[in-house]
Amino acid sequence: MNELNTIDNNAGFNAVDVFRILLRRLWVIALVISACLACAFYVSKRTIKTWRATAEVICIQRSATAAPTTETAYAAPMVESIETQLAMVQSLAMAQRTVNYLKNEALSHHVSMEDVPEDLEKFQRLITVNNPKDTNLVDVTVEANSPERARKWANAVCQAFVQWKKEVARQNLDNTVDSLESRAGLARARMTAAEEKEASYRVSHGMADVPVQQREALTRYFALKTEADSTSQSLAVLQARAAALQQRLSSRKKVPEVPGEPRPDPIVDRLKSQMNDLQISRSELLTKYTSKYPAIQQLDAKIAIVGKLLEEAVTENNKTRFPAHRANDPLEEEYQKSLVDIRSAEAQNAAVVANRNAASAQLANVPEFGIQYARLAREAELERTLYANVQTALSAAIIDRDQAGGNVEVAQHAILPQLPFRPNLGLDLAFGGIAGVLLALSAVFALEQSDKRVRTVDRVRKLVSGHVIGTLPEFSSREIRALNRGEASMQATAGYGLARANLSLATRDIVHEGLGRGYMMLVTSAVPGEGKSLTCAQLGRSLARSGKSVILVDADLRRPTQNTLFASDEKIGLADVLLGRATLDEALVKSDTERLALLHSGSCDKDPADVVSLPYMQTLINDLCRRADVVLVDTPACSVVADALLIAQCADCIMYVVGAGKVNEEAVRESVAALSAARPKAMTVFVNRVPRVSTRAYRGYYSDSDGIGGNGTGARRNAKVLSAGPAVERN
Repeated sequence: MNELNTIDNNAGFNAVDVFRILLRRLWVIALVISACLACAFYVSKRTIKTWRATAEVICIQRSATAAPTTETAYAAPMVESIETQLAMVQSLAMAQRTVNYLKNEALSHHVSMEDVPEDLEKFQRLITVNNPKDTNLVDVTVEANSPERARKWANAVCQAFVQWKKEVARQNLDNTVDSLESRAGLARARMTAAEEKEASYRVSHGMADVPVQQREALTRYFALKTEADSTSQSLAVLQARAAALQQRLSSRKKVPEVPGEPRPDPIVDRLKSQMNDLQISRSELLTKYTSKYPAIQQLDAKIAIVGKLLEEAVTENNKTRFPAHRANDPLEEEYQKSLVDIRSAEAQNAAVVANRNAASAQLANVPEFGIQYARLAREAELERTLYANVQTALSAAIIDRDQAGGNVEVAQHAILPQLPFRPNLGLDLAFGGIAGVLLALSAVFALEQSDKRVRTVDRVRKLVSGHVIGTLPEFSSREIRALNRGEASMQATAGYGLARANLSLATRDIVHEGLGRGYMMLVTSAVPGEGKSLTCAQLGRSLARSGKSVILVDADLRRPTQNTLFASDEKIGLADVLLGRATLDEALVKSDTERLALLHSGSCDKDPADVVSLPYMQTLINDLCRRADVVLVDTPACSVVADALLIAQCADCIMYVVGAGKVNEEAVRESVAALSAARPKAMTVFVNRVPRVSTRAYRGYYSDSDGIGGNGTGARRNAKVLSAGPAVERN
């Protein structure tokens, strides 16, 4: 099972586990990344080359030559945002204008129209715009299948956009000029009518000219009359507001008022300021005119009125005090302020009315026809002024129209691109590599999640209740072939030696119970190919070298392996003894190791399960245990056939061989449960193919170059046991 499933709940998932997974699935990672890179390379080579060219336009906000006024209809150009400009460049209308521009250019230069886009919507998608941050620039990028066409199209889009903006600006100015021309004609007609009325009136009354002082008096009278009407209206508004505030104050709960400090009166300050201004004006007029000049007499009358109002205001202010509890009342303050405004407005209105009456008195001796003529002359002057303003605005609009340039200009023309924008082989390969890494990691994760094989010793300990007596790393093919020839490396020798020592500790109780006889250990695995037979052979050699007498029985009657491992061509074996075709002494042969005898599988012409289940099997096992210290029985995989389970009933100890990464967890669990039903006296486990990260201590301590590895080849041809006595001399 994968490392993700073998981690204990209390243990962490460290970098070593990740390294093991990646190393084990390196072929998957390499395959997926190679496939993605190949796909990226293929797609990049098959992609049509595309070039990009970029031009820039700058947005300029232009102002009108003449400032807009209330008397004219002329207005400044509309201010457009950068976002609006971007939308206009990418619009379908802009694409159509660009196509028209390219057609006009082709016709004017008498060239072919092969560079003119045919599909308008496709051409629109080839245009992209961008606004660099904090600038008024618009980058226009166009894609094409050739560098010349990309540059030509990018410049064409910018030129068409500039022309479009010029047309819009000129159209706006044309509308403005038309409107101003219409208003100028109307103003001229009204001015002409007013002048004709003035001239006709003078002719009908025989008037040569109106005295200058009378004309000034009439002008002053009309101005003061207008001012008096305005101040009267303002006074009425202030009085209405004060009445409303007073009503709101009266509706509130009344609180006794406590006199406070004298209040400051802005009327007094305002009247004082007005008095100073009138006196200054009178002094300036006296430097030019005598005291009998009408304007000076009016100022004298106004000074007298203001002086009287100032005196009354000062007297009233000394009598008035703020109520202490209402000093900070916002409504009261607003009401008092309105009273102050009313008094100021009354004073101003009284002064204006007095000036108007004085001006009216001066007109007593002016004939009625003179007054009417002054009114006509004033109207004619107003019409002339209005016509002059409209004519000035019209002239400015005409100048702007003649100089109309829009609010965008080309800032930088596109240059010829040197390299295609697409395909970019380096970028495509980088993208393919990144995608390959992600897909490879996903594939590794999926495989690890679906992989239920046992891979670590820790997981074996959780599945099998016996002692793990030894482990071996995953050897290369060369090392496996050497083991099959009996040439074990120092690392393998050390591993089997450690297993032998652990086996002695695990089986000491069995040896003590059976004094005078050895014990039988059954060697099996869950599935074929876990290294069961090789482990049995090498462990037999290791036990024999330690001084114990060992008999190795090849009970795999279907696919025997020990003949190959010991380079033996012996035909007689276990099946012949069980079927009565040979005796045990005839079947036992020597091996390439001293104190190690072999009982090969022999020739079996019946069902192996029926043969090993014969009653004579137990007798044979007992006889072998009397002849040797240890009897190793190599059986087939117990999850495939029933041979091992049948022989397990005769076993004192069972050694379960697990090939890490070879068998899945469910097979181990089921086979161990089946073997445990035989109730052996000891259960041991040997693990093959352990990841080398876990066994690196062997490589660091032992070296094959020491010259002490292996156990020699031994005799390649096994001689039969001639004597009828024990096959192996017991210690």
